[in-house]
Amino acid sequence: MHFRVRKLGLSLVQACCSRRGKRGLPQKETPQDEAVTAPALPSKKGIGTWYAPSVQGVIQSLDVSWYYVWGISPADQSIMPFPDRLFTPQFYDGKAVTDLNLDKAKIEANDTAVLAFNEPDRPDQGLTSVEEAIAVWPKLETLNMRLGAPAMATSAATHIVDWFDKFMCMAKQRRFKIDFIPIHWYNDDENRWDGEIAVMDLKATLETVYKTYKKPIWVTEFGLAKWFGPKEAIYPSAEVQAAFVTKACEMMDGLDYVERYAYFPVFPYTDNSSSHLYETDGRITVVGEAYKNVR
Repeated sequence: MHFRVRKLGLSLVQACCSRRGKRGLPQKETPQDEAVTAPALPSKKGIGTWYAPSVQGVIQSLDVSWYYVWGISPADQSIMPFPDRLFTPQFYDGKAVTDLNLDKAKIEANDTAVLAFNEPDRPDQGLTSVEEAIAVWPKLETLNMRLGAPAMATSAATHIVDWFDKFMCMAKQRRFKIDFIPIHWYNDDENRWDGEIAVMDLKATLETVYKTYKKPIWVTEFGLAKWFGPKEAIYPSAEVQAAFVTKACEMMDGLDYVERYAYFPVFPYTDNSSSHLYETDGRITVVGEAYKNVR
């Protein structure tokens, strides 16, 4: 569900695509009458969550507008659906794009959007090759819903070149439908966690992504953490994290091109976590209070 995300260097997409000129596969036309608009939400605030005994009450208590579970249905995490909250399905990896799941997504979603693959560049997450992602993308388009690009685990330059840049180039060449860019952001530089610095770093990342792709952004995971492995990380103090959450959400609320955001994690994800919103028994933390107060 996560790994480290640093400052973006997304300069290769346009160059890669422009080198190919008009050669390549035939480009398809996108019917204008199939455009799907983004719904108006009370707030941009959401969560990605898994099951805990207190999860139903937590979703209500946080007063989020939307949520996702890294799967097609809330039932994938043993969560009861909320009719008054938008549920956004996610096709976790390329193998999840089956006829059964496509039909299921249409039934389960009360949203106009779906998320594609979760960290396809990581073997311990939604590992999917660029070629596989490109091959199944037309099936996602049949949903006639807004489609989010795959969310990368890391935005270090080599990963952008090796996965996301290649995917976006091939998708652009084929005129695939991509309506928004989900990103994961953690800022693993401990020296830049205090004060306004981390918020400035996040804003710089968002500005770079938007200038590069000219598409709305969903920040589907964010926080301050330095990851060493799938479940190994160090964090700032809860007070530093809470201050960051307040200021980061205020900043993102002021950016029109940021449509939604979701803090991570809701519940403890590592044994030493100091940055989760709630204990598994439902007790709110300092960080949780900060996120709850975001309106």
